[in-house]
Amino acid sequence: MEKRFDATNVFMKIKIVPNNYIEVINDCLENFLLMNKDINTFLYLRSTHSEIFKVNKEMGGGNILSFGGILMMLNMLSKTFYILKVGFTEKNTNTDPNEAISFAKLVQNYPIDFGLKEKDEIFIKKFWGHYRDNLFHLNIIKKGGSANTLIYEDSKFQDIENIKISYKPIYLNGNGIEAQINVDQLNLELPKIKKWILSGLLENRFKNENILQLLNWYLKKDIIKVYEPSN
Repeated sequence: MEKRFDATNVFMKIKIVPNNYIEVINDCLENFLLMNKDINTFLYLRSTHSEIFKVNKEMGGGNILSFGGILMMLNMLSKTFYILKVGFTEKNTNTDPNEAISFAKLVQNYPIDFGLKEKDEIFIKKFWGHYRDNLFHLNIIKKGGSANTLIYEDSKFQDIENIKISYKPIYLNGNGIEAQINVDQLNLELPKIKKWILSGLLENRFKNENILQLLNWYLKKDIIKVYEPSN
């Protein structure tokens, strides 16, 4: 068996003790989801103030910007889950978890079906690369796919989650990679993913070694502040 990375000095570096590491990880996950609130602003406008879209035809609903932000947040949530679930081997401690592999691991383990649950890892990785790479590098969603938002004329912002509860975040168009992305539902799912990850920590579903490795990875990425020992 491969020897795994030793991260036993992590708690000492950030001056925390094992019984409050969950609070530290929660704070990091909260920071990852800051854009969730920005995207909610678009949702607020499209519900509570939906009339503005009738009088200004040049105004967009934020669907492309929102989808890009969602992919960024999903990336960090997926990598966090991947490290907790799989961990690092000695060979890959200085690298980031692969985005597509991490996303596939999250999709296959998360109890709610994104719309990709029945697909294998190869398909899910291809799906991630198709939408993430094209949007981030080419600024497009290729023909056959779309990132959709709705205008909720008869609803207030606080009611939206209940209205959309029956929607899946992703609907595939047949057997291909093309899909209709329900941006609003996917955005509302992100805080639930965070809670699911935290519940796994509270219920001791992850190895202590992997938790330490996650904290060490956060440290390397300057996500957690490192406190210098006091003189």
